[in-house]
Amino acid sequence: MPIEDFVFFGAFRQSVGPLCEKKYTDAQRRKCACMLVRKMIWDLISDENSKLAVEVSEQFAEGKTDKKGLLAARKGALRVWKSFPDYLVPPPEWSIKQTVDRQVAHICLGVTATPFPGSNVIGTGEMIANTLAHKAAYLQTGEVMLAVTEKAFEQMRGFILEFIKKKTEIESAVPSNQLVLDCSYGKSDRSKYIRPSSLRSWAILNLDTDKQIALAALDCFDRCTATKSEQPPSLDPITQLAQSEKRDLREMAVSLLLLLGEGLPTARSQLRSLLLSKNGDVRFTALSHLQYFRPNFPKEFLCDFIRQSLTDRSARMRQMAGQACVAFELVEMIPDLESKADVEKNPKLRENLTKNAHLLNHGFYVSQVSGAHPTLVVKTKRGYSSHEIPSPLPDLEGLRKLADGIKQRQETGE
Repeated sequence: MPIEDFVFFGAFRQSVGPLCEKKYTDAQRRKCACMLVRKMIWDLISDENSKLAVEVSEQFAEGKTDKKGLLAARKGALRVWKSFPDYLVPPPEWSIKQTVDRQVAHICLGVTATPFPGSNVIGTGEMIANTLAHKAAYLQTGEVMLAVTEKAFEQMRGFILEFIKKKTEIESAVPSNQLVLDCSYGKSDRSKYIRPSSLRSWAILNLDTDKQIALAALDCFDRCTATKSEQPPSLDPITQLAQSEKRDLREMAVSLLLLLGEGLPTARSQLRSLLLSKNGDVRFTALSHLQYFRPNFPKEFLCDFIRQSLTDRSARMRQMAGQACVAFELVEMIPDLESKADVEKNPKLRENLTKNAHLLNHGFYVSQVSGAHPTLVVKTKRGYSSHEIPSPLPDLEGLRKLADGIKQRQETGE
């Protein structure tokens, strides 16, 4: 009788059901699967590479390591699993202990998978129950193995229900509809993208060792938005978090500085100070978030911020600075882009800076790829539109007429 036909397995699958909903992330499902491994079979993991795979998978779910670290741990777990013979039915000479060791190695490899849908949690639970049943088979009969399987599924079902209950209680305790529009320092046409209350929920649910410093930064934000004085509280907790080695924490802190900066000059100063960091990821986070969220900052500040980024030693910073000029439509930066393109040593970046200058100056640029016809790239209200240019290549006035025609067709929907 297949395991799927037993009532206790159906109850287990039903408990995992909510984890398949969109409100749960891959990270939360991964944490749940790792929790089952720790609570149910941690003492059965004999190989350090398999244990490391589970630990790194937990760190990846909490934002403490990147995908590169997860893949490195997965390779180690894969080597352990491949050290066992590949079979559908265990060979006669194999002991049940060897079967258990192979299944444990497979479970530890499984929690490092990406992506991590709800079916992975179900698969992890099924393999854990099967492993514990085989462990019981050292001394017990097949009937007892079934009892062990049922008990394992019941235990895991309880752990999952508790996991879901904890998340639900935290979310209900923190309002989810508190938008940043309440910020007393100014309104933002892009505030819908950042919700401090959602960031707080995320920090409480997903962080462990870094939870306190993240919550301290959010508390600092709340104090700043609540005060009416001209001298707001110190922004040090947010600035320190913005210099974290961990991407999720950096992005959260920079987002808070962007929100406060719409009405608070000291927040803009703290944001600019991040450009002096020795950590290139910190500098890039500050610039890329500024370019993406496009807060309502004074034009003078934006020009100074981007001008400083154009001289950064990192090529990706200089490239993002050129894109930011176009995003904010800073025609004042055209001379800076042109002068920077003249001295840029990176050929591809030099070309991109020139294109950015053309977009700001004319609203279009010509893209020429070896072996292909020239293409006219036009900035419209809907984004960018590319069209092949007929031969011979028109002069600047001719290109402008082509671009105007493309914009008109875009607006009229032709």
